[in-house]
Amino acid sequence: HQQDLDTLRLAKRISYLSHKHWQEYLDLLMPYDGKPWSEIPIDILQKAERAMKKAQSYDKQWNKLMGI
Repeated sequence: HQQDLDTLRLAKRISYLSHKHWQEYLDLLMPYDGKPWSEIPIDILQKAERAMKKAQSYDKQWNKLMGI
C-alpha cells in the first residue's frame, strides 16, 4: 500500500511539473497567436521550445510511471 501511495505522490509531482512547463510554453506563444512563425522573435521560440521539451519529458515519465 505504501508503495502505491509513493507512486501516486510522484505521479502528482510529475504532473504538476508537466503542467507548469506547458503553461510556460503557452504563455510565451499566446501574444503571437494568429501571427506567422516568422514574426515571433527567435529568443521566444527558443524559450518555448525548451519549455515544450521539458513538458514532454515529464509527460513521458508520467506515462511510464502509470504504465501507459
